[in-house]
This record gives sequence, structure tokens and C-alpha cells, in this order.
Amino acid sequence: MPAERQPSERCRHIVHEVEEIARTFAGKPLSLSDIYREASVRPGMIRFAFRAVHGCPPRRFLYDRRLRAVRAELRRATPGLTVTQVATSHGFVELGRFAIQYRAAFGESPSVTLRRALIRYAAKDGASKRGA
Repeated sequence: MPAERQPSERCRHIVHEVEEIARTFAGKPLSLSDIYREASVRPGMIRFAFRAVHGCPPRRFLYDRRLRAVRAELRRATPGLTVTQVATSHGFVELGRFAIQYRAAFGESPSVTLRRALIRYAAKDGASKRGA
């Protein structure tokens, strides 16, 4: 079996550059055309580099990263936070589509993730009040 080929330093550098550019668009809908305009290389090279480094195109990688960030924030939620607030703060504007894709990725709706976090928060808060 041949050894798995490691991505080149150039590919890793391109991916790092695009990830840095993407951070500047945090909280906004993902626009690859904006990212492509800011990058130092052409879109085809960006796509090649992402496939070499992450095994998927840049849109998929960046979208999945935002989806995981929403999940992480929902899992540590405190009372008063809503799914809509969290999703829109990460650039998701089509909330119905977001909920469907979230469920497909994590096996539960975002509201269930939030509800579980709030139950954990209430249990932890209640325990700390009893201990005081």
C-alpha cells in the first residue's frame, strides 16, 4: 500500500491564508468570491490546496467549521440565548436550511442542543446554590 502523500508546504500556506481571510468575514454569510478576491492565489489553486490539506473544497470546510462553532456555542449556552442569535452571529441567515443541515450533521436539532445545555446549566446552578 503506498504511503499517504502529505500536502505541500505551499498548500498548507494557502489554506492558512484563506482561513485568516475567512476570519475577517466572521458573522457574515460565507462569500467565497470575497475570499477569492482577497487571496494571493487563484480560486483553482485554493480549491486544490483545500482538497490536499482537508480533503474537501473550501466552501464545505468553512461551512462545517461555522456549523461546529454554532454547536459549541449552543452546548455552553446560558439562559436567554436563542438558536437564532447564535446561528445569525455565525452568518447563517436561512434558518430553516440551517436547522436541517445542523440536524444532518449532529443528529439533533439546534433547539435540542440548546435545551440540553440549559438543563445542564440549571442543574449546575442549582447544585452550586445548594452548596452555598
